[in-house]
Amino acid sequence: MSRNGRAPKADATIGVTGRPQDPDRSADRSGLRRELVENELYETAAQLFALKGVAGTTLQDIASAMGVSRQALYYYVKNKDDLIEKVVTEMIEVTRSLSEHFMASEELAPDERLRAVVRALVLQIAERPYRHRLVTQAESMLSGDLAREHIAYRNRFVKDIVATIEAGISDGIFRPVDPFTAAMTILGSCNWTAWWYHGDLVGAQETADSVADMAVRGLISADRQRSSSGTAEGALETIRESLSTLERALRKQSTD
Repeated sequence: MSRNGRAPKADATIGVTGRPQDPDRSADRSGLRRELVENELYETAAQLFALKGVAGTTLQDIASAMGVSRQALYYYVKNKDDLIEKVVTEMIEVTRSLSEHFMASEELAPDERLRAVVRALVLQIAERPYRHRLVTQAESMLSGDLAREHIAYRNRFVKDIVATIEAGISDGIFRPVDPFTAAMTILGSCNWTAWWYHGDLVGAQETADSVADMAVRGLISADRQRSSSGTAEGALETIRESLSTLERALRKQSTD
């Protein structure tokens, strides 16, 4: 109390302990907590949508799985449709990031560029399989700007793959195949990772390496294969394959 009997004015920078508070630090903690809760919300919802279907899953189901009240979810989403849109938007951003990374690697040879982008795509799908499944399930439900944005980035990604395969064919690296068919086949194998990958026997990194390697090897021309077989790089690749085979055999033996 002051001498005139009045309480001093509260200082916004003083906490209950009497010590100065850092507003930026407090905001950072709040933002981090929100990000963590949103991540758990998206992952829980995506898993339930995959197991029960979008129509068969309610916000109450999601809240119960998270151990919170349904009302608590309204702080993060308006309704189930809003939740789906947020997950799809997040995955669009992932696709956008991949596209930017892909275009930034144009200095690489076509086979190296294709290997890099397929590996990156499989890795992000393996890390978020249920969210990727949700995007596939929800494609027909999207409308308006979100639908147009999703289609635009998906088409851009396909065009990037097609252009890389065309460049590889022109350079004599890839066999003369139909670029669009090859691109869709490769992307289909990547997308299916969301359904069969579980991470129990083979890690995400090794899975991404394997899918990327198969994608490139399936396109390599016969001349390219013959020319690389007698080089130091070809010998190293053979050693890597042998070590990979041995590693898988040992892992399988340890689990039997």
